[in-house]
Order: sequence, then structure tokens, then C-alpha cells
Amino acid sequence: RILQSIYLPVVALSSAMAAMVAQNFGARRPSRIYRTLWTGWGISSAVMVLGTLLCLLFPAFLVAVFNDDREVIAYGTTYLSIMGLGNILVGTIMCVSAVFQGIGKTYPTFLAAVLDNGLYAVMVFTLPGIFGWGIEAVWWIKLLTAFLEMAFCGIWLKFSLKGIRNSCR
Repeated sequence: RILQSIYLPVVALSSAMAAMVAQNFGARRPSRIYRTLWTGWGISSAVMVLGTLLCLLFPAFLVAVFNDDREVIAYGTTYLSIMGLGNILVGTIMCVSAVFQGIGKTYPTFLAAVLDNGLYAVMVFTLPGIFGWGIEAVWWIKLLTAFLEMAFCGIWLKFSLKGIRNSCR
């Protein structure tokens, strides 16, 4: 829930981005779509960097606000220290998803999420057992699959926006 609280401003931002992209897509103004993407991504990244700093600098405090059990705090501290590193990935995925929503293509981010979750499940149910990794491996694997999801969506968006820009000339 701590990470979800960090994500909230970016959820709101991405909702606004989707509407702005849709308006500019309808108006055939690709330069404004690009500007919305880059401005939104910049704001999102700033918020997520702050969230990452909170997770890295004060993880025990953040967990202790909700639970005073030492074992919970220890696991929560490790979790926030690892998963907090993925905040920018999550923010980027949200911004890219907003642009896809705005241009009326929701299937790329759906497909990317399905692939992310499928790959995550396969890796989590196999690799830690094979290599004897601990609970931390589950979180590192999630970061890896989130990175792959972000890259997949980003590349797809690049080609989609190139097609839009070419069609508006």
C-alpha cells in the first residue's frame, strides 16, 4: 500500500494525459501528443524519483507506521528497498499506457501486462527453486519483468507514434 500511495499522483496524471492525447489525436496534432507524453513522463519521473528516495532512505519508518513487529519491518524494509527501484518503470508504463489509451489502442498495454505477468509467474515458480534463491528473488524478478514490459510498450509506442506523425503530413 505504501508503493500504491506513491503511485497515486501518477495515476491521476496519466488519466489527464489520456484525455489530452485523445483530444490532440482527434485534432491531428501529433506534436502535441509528443509534448504531452514527454511533459507527463517528466512530471511522473520526478514524482517517482521522490518516491524512490523515500523507499530507499526511510523504508523502516514507512513500514513501522503500519506495523511494529520487527520481522514485518525487516521484510518490509527489504521489499521497499528493492521494489522502490521500480517506481520509474511503473510511472513510465502508466504514461505510455495513457498515450495508447488516448490514441485508441488499448491492446498493446494489455498484451504487455499479460506477457509481464505470465513471464513473472513462470520465473517465480521456477528460478528460485532451481537456484535456491530467497524471497528477495521474487521482488528482483518483478523488477526484471516490469523493465521488459516497459521496453516492450515503449518500442511499440514509438512505432505507433511514428505512424501517426506520418499520417498527419
